[in-house]
Amino acid sequence: MFGLYRKEGSLIHALAIKAGNILDKHFTYFIQTDMKKNSNLISDLFKSALYDTIKNILLFLFAIVSANGIFTALVNWIAQYSPNISQYQIHIVFGGTILVLLFINWAVNHYSRLRPKFPKVNSDFKIKMFDILYIYESEDNMEYRKCKTLKALKDDLTQYIDKYRWTGIGSVNIRSGIEGHKISQSSDRSIYKYYTISFERTLKKKEEIDTEVIWDLEDTGKTAIPFISATIEEPTDKLRMQIMLPKEMKVHGVIKEVSHMIGAIKPILSEHDDINRDNTYLWEIDEPKLLHHYELRLQI
Repeated sequence: MFGLYRKEGSLIHALAIKAGNILDKHFTYFIQTDMKKNSNLISDLFKSALYDTIKNILLFLFAIVSANGIFTALVNWIAQYSPNISQYQIHIVFGGTILVLLFINWAVNHYSRLRPKFPKVNSDFKIKMFDILYIYESEDNMEYRKCKTLKALKDDLTQYIDKYRWTGIGSVNIRSGIEGHKISQSSDRSIYKYYTISFERTLKKKEEIDTEVIWDLEDTGKTAIPFISATIEEPTDKLRMQIMLPKEMKVHGVIKEVSHMIGAIKPILSEHDDINRDNTYLWEIDEPKLLHHYELRLQI
């Protein structure tokens, strides 16, 4: 979208990983965010990280003690009728405790209303490379390129459907950058315009193909919003978002945001960064998360 737009070790090991993931998320944000402008937010993040870590530690300790007590009492009761079971007490208690912890973890993930739940995504393709290039040729004219390296997940695929949204006022010319591919506009849906890329051949499962769509854009009304974005709707190995501006065009930097959805009130991540001296900026994301929205916005 645009406009001028991944069962080993002990329980302690698993607990350490869980707590580490929580702290890592917040420390990454802390390092990459301007301290003065976001002091209150940083304080909240530290409190949230500490609270989440302590809460999870206490939950796991409670589960361990409870399960250990229950299975120890159970083994002792069975031993009254079958004394030989006592020699397996450690194994039964340990195994039972692990099963209880796994069940609790599943229940929390399954029933928590704070965790989104989606059915399995049914994709025809896996995206090996998703590359977006936005070139400002002037204040009124821009070029937008979307390149994808697709890997077929099924047999007999002959086309790829995608969408875009342009906020400017002026002429829009869409064409393929790959010889033999045909671009056809489909019906509009909501605020998006859909199009179909027809390949020059039929793909078999695991075959790969490169696609490139180019937009020649005109914004005579100067209404285009200065950002580009991508929502990850198929499994994607790598996302690259690049902006190239004229040397005389003055900008104050860029904002990089990751959200659960377009227009989310609270993004997962929001960072400011300076643009390069040659007035270009490149944002590379390895293994972007499925059904997450990535946005690169100019500060003009």
